[in-house]
Formats: sequence, C-alpha cells, structure tokens
Amino acid sequence: MRASPASRSGRKKAVALTPEQSHQRKAFDERSKHLRYNNLNLLYRNGAISCRPEDGVEFLNAFSELAKVNWRKNVVNKDAFRALVDRYQLTPEDLMWMTQPLLKVGSTDDTALGRKLVYTMSACGDPTATMRILNQVLSSPRTGPEMLRSSEIVDARGHLRDMAREGKDYRAMVLEGKVSYELGDDESAIDMWTRAMEPAAEAAQLEVRRKEQRRAGKPPPPAHNEEQALADLDSPWIELTSIHYERYSKFWAKNSIAAALAELEKAKWACGVGCAQDDPTSHYQAAEFFKDYNAEGEVSHTSKWLYHTTKAAASGHVRACHTLADFYSSSGWKYIEDEPPDHVKPTPFDSYPAPPGSRSASSDDGNSSGGWLSWLGLSSSKPKLSPSEQMFQTAAYPSTPHDRFKMAMLWLEVAVEYTYAPSYLLAAKMYLEKELWGQAHALASALELKDERYTYASKEDFEAGRPIVSPNEDGSSDGENPKPEVRPDEPNPGYNPEQAKIYIREVLYAVEAIKFYQSRLTYARNLARRGQFGVDDAGDVVDDYVQNDNKSLPPHLRKFLKYPAIREMWEGDVKAMEREAKDICEREGWDLYDEQGGLVYRHGMVRPTKGAAAAAAAGGR
Repeated sequence: MRASPASRSGRKKAVALTPEQSHQRKAFDERSKHLRYNNLNLLYRNGAISCRPEDGVEFLNAFSELAKVNWRKNVVNKDAFRALVDRYQLTPEDLMWMTQPLLKVGSTDDTALGRKLVYTMSACGDPTATMRILNQVLSSPRTGPEMLRSSEIVDARGHLRDMAREGKDYRAMVLEGKVSYELGDDESAIDMWTRAMEPAAEAAQLEVRRKEQRRAGKPPPPAHNEEQALADLDSPWIELTSIHYERYSKFWAKNSIAAALAELEKAKWACGVGCAQDDPTSHYQAAEFFKDYNAEGEVSHTSKWLYHTTKAAASGHVRACHTLADFYSSSGWKYIEDEPPDHVKPTPFDSYPAPPGSRSASSDDGNSSGGWLSWLGLSSSKPKLSPSEQMFQTAAYPSTPHDRFKMAMLWLEVAVEYTYAPSYLLAAKMYLEKELWGQAHALASALELKDERYTYASKEDFEAGRPIVSPNEDGSSDGENPKPEVRPDEPNPGYNPEQAKIYIREVLYAVEAIKFYQSRLTYARNLARRGQFGVDDAGDVVDDYVQNDNKSLPPHLRKFLKYPAIREMWEGDVKAMEREAKDICEREGWDLYDEQGGLVYRHGMVRPTKGAAAAAAAGGR
C-alpha cells in the first residue's frame, strides 16, 4: 500500500551527526537546560512555584524522557506521569506555571514539551489544562467544526463537557458555550452562557473588591494563575449579548417581529449585566447595538449613546476611541439629540423649559440655578441623575470647532497607540481639513442657559411639533419658525498636510503588515498539514513569529501585528483602507517615502475612484 508523504518522511533513516554537529547539539542542549533553570528560578523567587528550580529542571528532564517513548502522541503514560509528579511533590499550579516559559520563550523542542505537558495534565483531569487547550483551539484562525472534532482534542472535549454539566466552574460553562456556538448549537450555547451569568458577575464583583483593597493599601487575595490565563472566559454577558442580537437580526430579516423583539430584550438584559460590571465591551455593545434613530432613519447620537461610548473609550476600547473621535470631529450643535428629561433641566440642550411645578422648575433659592447646584453637589432639591443623564451637563463641551477637533485627536491618539489602523486614516483626513464646520459651535444662549435657547414654549408644544414663531421687527408675526443661527466655516488651525502624509504612510504600512501576516499564516497552515505542529497552533505560531522575528519583519510593520485581538478588528477592512489611502495620495499628488528615503507610494500608480476624483475636482473639504 502506498504511504502518504507525511508517513514516508516520518520513516526517513536517521543520519549520523558529524563530530562538529554533535558538539553543536550538546551545546544547544546545555543552553536549553540553563534557560530552563533561569526561568524556573525566576518563577520560584516570585512565589509562582513551590518547588526548587533544581527539582523543576529534574522533573522536566524526566518528563522529556517519558515524552520520547512515543513522541507522536500528545499524552505520555499517565501512571508514569502521576508517579513523577508525586516524586517531586508538584502542585497543579506548579505544573501550569512551568508550561509558561516552555510555550512562550522556549526553543522548538521546549514548545513541543510544554504542549505535551498541558495535554497530559488535561488527560489526568486538570481542569485548567483542559480549558487552556480548548480556549487555544477557539482562538485559532482555523477554528471550525472540523477542528473541534479533531482526534487530538476529543478527550479534552469530553472533559470540558463534563465540567460544564457539573456547573461548578463558570469559565468551563462559558467555554463549552463557545464550543457549542462554533458547532452551530445556539440553544446549548445560550443555556451555558445564561447559567454562567450569576457566578461570573459575583467573580467580577470580587475582583472589584480586590482592586479597592489594593488602592487602600491592603493586600488583596492573590489572583490564581488560571484567572489570568483564562480571563477571556470571565464575561458570558458579552457572548450572550452577541448571540441574542445576532438572532434578533435574523428574525427581523425574516419579518418575524415578535421573535425578533424577544431576542432584542434578552440581548439588552445581558448587556445590562455587563454594563453593571463596568465591562468596556458591554458598554461598546450598548452603544453599537442599541442605537436610536431619527425620523429620517439616521442614527441619533443620544445621551445614552455618548455615555456608553465614552465609558468604553475611557477603558481603552479602541473601536470606541475611534468612534468617539469621529463624533467629536463631525458633530454639530446640538451635539446630542435627545431631549433632557424634565427632572434634569435646566441644561444647554433644552428645547423647552421644564413644566411649572416639576422638581426641576423649583430650586433651593427660588431660581433656576438649582440644576447647576445639584450637579455641584450643593442642592438636594432634585433626584440623583443617572450616568447617562449627567451627559446633558458635560456634553456641551468642548463647545468650539477647534476644541472639538483637538478632543477628537486626543481620542485618536489612544487608538493609534494600540495600532488601530483605521484611526491613522481618520487622523490623516482630519489633518487635511482646511476648514472646520461652523455649526460645531455651541450656541452662546445654550451655554448661558438663556431662554433664547428654547425652540418650543412648552412641553405640549414640543410634543405637538409647534415651535416658537419668530417675531418681526415691529413685533408682529408672520407665522414663520425661528431661523437657526448659521455660523460660517472657519480656518482649521490643525491643518497639517505633512502630518497627514505620515499617517497615510502608516496606513499603507498596516496594509503591508496584513499581507505579510496572511502569507505567513498560509505557510504555517501548510506546515501544520505536514505534522510540524498541532492543528490548533498555526495562528499562534505566526503570532509568535511576527513578535520575535527581527530580521525579515521590520518594526514599522511588526507593530501592527503586536496586538492580535486589535488586528482582528480591522484586518477585514484593509482593502478599503488601502483604496482610500491611495485615493488621497492621488488627489493630493503625493509621493510617499519612508524615513530612509525609500519610495513607499508614487502618485499615478492607480486610477482614483469616482468618489476621490469628484473630491479632487471640488477641491476637497
């Protein structure tokens, strides 16, 4: 029978080493042992492991011999492994910490050894090892039903399933829900994530108390290693919000309105739980999924939207930072579009005064200053405002086009720091704005809380759509609505084409980095098919490679691959970003060079799109 190429290559005859090669091999083995000792010594001194580094090295050497007995299998003889662990009196935490340097900074042999150690621990019933294996599989770019049914992980799958059914570890339930979702079993995924909600929320509150103790100078209870390694399993509300919103969208598309609305309510509930834990992703979901729309079907930037987006951005959520920058750079007065509730007034955003007799209409001293005093904490005449209601106080600032331009740039700096490529493009476009929109000025009457800011005389007129009628100079009225104040556009002090060039160059670097990454991923997948490493490791192999290969991948490209989770947010948009960046170069007539004078892009290389050509003809904005 004809053997496969992989089998034939596996039966190649051993080739005797030359004396020089043998010497090099021994030197390499000595360096590996020395590195293992240093890593274990560091863990021991930091209190991560309880065993002496000498004992740890002996254990790893003995485990390596066990692994050589059947090097094709991920799991060594379990009885021999248990005896080895007992001999050196190692705890599960010791073993898990030992795998870290093997997998992250070790040689190829160390990586293989660390992998066998994790798989053997899982086979012997270690829950953290099992969750690490399956979580790794799910984070791989190649994840799919076929991978999750792979013989390599069938035992780990069974162990995880038993852990999830037992219900004692919420992370196991979250992970089993993710596996079910990948396999197309939405109902099982929803059940798992729903069951995990309460214990996960309790764990989140415990973490809050731990941080408060740390700030107060009290030693908090130490976080377990598995809490750090499996932190992405701490938030079932994120998964539950996403799946219910996804189902809502599907039902809505099928015109199954009742089913769609039921799913929407479930999504809002799950998202609310996450926001209560101050989860930045939940705040972003609240802003992105549950938007308000005006009569024209356009998205309304409401106080709730601004609150949730700001909360997410303040925690470093790069998409929220980018969204907030876009808001500050493009919104005009009124910046937020919902009407303040009567109990919140007076605010700069009021379309009408609070009705007489309402709590906001009265104040401590009989005038309208009670609202401002309550915000300063000096008045008790008004109910406590919710966080989103407080936005009616703060959202009026910055109140000028240039200040809002600067605020947008500050948020973009956060996203750029984490190499969120779309923010480089937005920053470039902002630096090319010769003029700023005059309507981005807040009205002086609004900032001063004058009655002239009102568009309606009363709440009844507001609800009936009857605006205040403009009087003529002689005091008569012709029945016309008041004309909005029109501010002319003004020169942009931040106009900076040279800085825009730098950012456009960075966009093209980001595109090049993704192309490089995709080529390496294809290569890694081919190696995986040949058995060079596990089927679930291709993505990690590439991620480790791009972080450590200083020769073929220069820093200006490597930085865009530094944060895999952030890269995944924008890598699907690289074609559109590349097209827009090159269109800008064509419109501006730019040739771009790197810092050494090498050509990055020469204008005239591509034909501008119709939109870019039209912008160039109009002189751009």
